[in-house]
Amino acid sequence: MKLLLNIFAVLALLICLASVARADKQALEGVSFQPFRLDTGAVDRSEKGRIDLNAQKITFSSGKSLEETLRDAHIVPDNESYGLIYRLNPGISDLSTLATGTQLTVPLIKSGSNMDQIMCRIRVDDDLKSQIASEHKKLDHSIEKAKKNQNRFKYSLTRGQDLSAILASLATASAEIVDKTASSSDNQPVSRQFLTQVQADLATGDELISSVIKKSLVTDDGLDKLASVTKDLSTKSVALGQQFKGPGQTPSLIPKAKVTVKLICPANSASVHVSSTCRVHFANVASYGQEDRPFLNVSEPAVEMMEQGNYKLWAQREADQKVVSQALEVDVTAPETGCDIVVQE
Repeated sequence: MKLLLNIFAVLALLICLASVARADKQALEGVSFQPFRLDTGAVDRSEKGRIDLNAQKITFSSGKSLEETLRDAHIVPDNESYGLIYRLNPGISDLSTLATGTQLTVPLIKSGSNMDQIMCRIRVDDDLKSQIASEHKKLDHSIEKAKKNQNRFKYSLTRGQDLSAILASLATASAEIVDKTASSSDNQPVSRQFLTQVQADLATGDELISSVIKKSLVTDDGLDKLASVTKDLSTKSVALGQQFKGPGQTPSLIPKAKVTVKLICPANSASVHVSSTCRVHFANVASYGQEDRPFLNVSEPAVEMMEQGNYKLWAQREADQKVVSQALEVDVTAPETGCDIVVQE
C-alpha cells in the first residue's frame, strides 16, 4: 500500500512538472533574443546556433537582485527581459516588491559554447508589435484621406458629433499608444492581451474610416464606434504612464483594474436568483460582436481583474448562453471600476 502511494506521488509530481514545462514553453512563444559579445560585439553564426532560451525556477532572495540574476543568466536586464519574467509569472504584478523566499520562474540562456563574454537582448512580442506599427500606418493613411474628403461626405447625424474632432483625437491617441508599445528596452512591459487589444483598436478604426470613405456617408453609429475605439486607445495610453520606472529600477506591469458588476432585476421580475443563473461577459469595444470572455465567477456582485480600457459588458444566462441584458459601455480604469447591469429575462 505504501509503495502504491509512493508511485502515485511520483506520478503526480511528474504530471505537475510536465504541466509547468508546457506553461513555460507557451510563455516563451513570441520571444526572441539577440546575442552579442562584450569583447568584440559580434557573435558568429556557429556560436549563435548553439545558444538557446529556456526558463528556470529560482527562490528569490533579497541578497541578490533580479538585475544580478538576469546578468548571471547572460541576459541584459531591461524592460523587455523584465516583461518576460512577468509573462513567466502571471500571478506577479510588481517585481519590485518581491518577498524573500518567493518562487520565481526566470529566463535562462543556455549554450554549448563558452558564454563568458556573451550576453543576450530579449525581445517580447516583436511580431505583434510589428503588426501594430503596420496597422497604425494604414490607420494614419485613412485618417488623412478622410480629412481631405470631409466636404464630399454626406452626413446623417442627429447627436451633434464632430467627425473632425474624432479624427484628430484618434490620430493623437493612436500615435501615442504605438510609440509607447513599440519594441524598446525603454518602454514599459505590457501583456500580450493588452497589445492584442491595441491591434484590434487600430484595425477597427481603419475599417470604420475606410467604410466612411467608400460610402461617402457619416452616421451616428459609425462615429459612436469610432469614438469608443478612440476612448480605448486614450485610456490605455494613460495607463501606460501610471507605473513607468526609469533606468536601474525594476519596472512594474500596467496595473489592472478591479471591476465590480452588480446584476439587477427589474422590480416586476420573478427571477430573484440572477447572480447564480447569469454570468457577466465582456469584450474590448473593438472586438465586441466577434469575441468575448466571461467573468470567472458568478458571485454577487461579480468581480474581475481586467486590463484598463473601454469595454462592453453584459449578462448571459448560464443554462443556454442567452444574452439577457443590454451591452453597457464602461471605461475601465485602475484601481477600481463599478457598474450595474439590468437583467431583462
